[in-house]
Amino acid sequence: MVWSAAANAAPDKFHTTHDAITSCHFSLDDRLVCMGTQDGQIVVYDVLHHETIEIINAHQNGPCRCARLNHDNTQILSCGADAKLILWDWRQRQAIRIFSGHFISIGSCDISFNDQRVVSGDNHGMISVWEKDTGNTVQTMPLAHQKAVLAVSINADGSQVCVFVCLCVCVCMHVCVHVLFACMHLLSASHLYICAFFCALCTVVCQCSVCVCMCVFVCVCVTPPQVASVGADDKVAIWSVDYGQELFSLSPAIESHPLYCAFSADGSKLAVTESNGNVMVWNTYAGCQWYQIPGAHKGKVTSCSWSFDCRRFVTTGVDSVMAVWDAESGAPLFRFDTKSGAMSCVSVSPAGIYVAGGSTSGTCVCVWVCVCVCVCVCMRDMHAYQYHHLKHVIQGMHGRTCTAVSVLASMLTCVCVCVSPPHRYPVCV
Repeated sequence: MVWSAAANAAPDKFHTTHDAITSCHFSLDDRLVCMGTQDGQIVVYDVLHHETIEIINAHQNGPCRCARLNHDNTQILSCGADAKLILWDWRQRQAIRIFSGHFISIGSCDISFNDQRVVSGDNHGMISVWEKDTGNTVQTMPLAHQKAVLAVSINADGSQVCVFVCLCVCVCMHVCVHVLFACMHLLSASHLYICAFFCALCTVVCQCSVCVCMCVFVCVCVTPPQVASVGADDKVAIWSVDYGQELFSLSPAIESHPLYCAFSADGSKLAVTESNGNVMVWNTYAGCQWYQIPGAHKGKVTSCSWSFDCRRFVTTGVDSVMAVWDAESGAPLFRFDTKSGAMSCVSVSPAGIYVAGGSTSGTCVCVWVCVCVCVCVCMRDMHAYQYHHLKHVIQGMHGRTCTAVSVLASMLTCVCVCVSPPHRYPVCV
């Protein structure tokens, strides 16, 4: 059952297990939630139809520590106490790939926003990064932490900048072709010289537009791949995936024991939760602390999750509260008392409509936040999400997409770039 915040005084529980829920994660289309449980299962729940779709016995020798849906909802990445990092075809209940390299319990994993790389951290303090589709090791940092890795998060690495460039070229080519045909139809044969000159001028303008678009995207979108990690040794750091070296140490900005970290979708912010109830937000571009929210929760802050537009984030703690915060100022927006015991995980749907949280009592709560909290984003900030979803829809058509749809996708890309500020949308689309 899904709780409507406008109609109920308390959230209802839409899934209950006999053991604790260790992680939860929304799909890109806001429809599905995958959950990892203490008994090693992966549960896939349909939020719209209020039903459990699939239950997979993913990890046999212990709990499923973390579960993440990829961006086309076909695969789930999971890790567990059995030292296995597995990529699942959850509809077929089959393991597509088992990433080898860990020999002890894996505490956390994550998938990059461009759906190309996965990262994991184990109890020996080792962090590993792989190519998702091939299983090849990109980077291994065996001495990242002196104790167990509690949480890892990977940013969008900008490797999909070619998508922007190709679509811009597509737009310019379509414009050029339509202009040429318009010239041929509107101008008579007696004005061939004028037609030829006009067509040449349009071609030059289109070529210049392509060059300008390429330069702008290369400057704005290309960011180095980075991994953030939190360890039981109280160390918080940001690592370079390319070189395997520590870029920033966030430990001096932490007042107590760090527990969890999460990158925003555009990679510009990193939220770190602490055991004393504080939440610290780090500016990754400037390499310094942005602000701190003291006393965000009573007791440990166990998890956090960013909205897709990077303007809000949600935290949860052992006080059974899910809190929504403004990402720019750190101001509180709303607090949900779930009354489900200590909360262990939280996830925000990409469109900002739902917030899901799992508890140690085995209950997963879903809150509809749009109505009473007014945290649904405006159309300007939704452009990136709409394009990202449209891109995956087009890719799923397997070549059956008509020219009109491809032109629409291209035009939507240009609108996203021209209207939205660079830091409002992720660089991975």
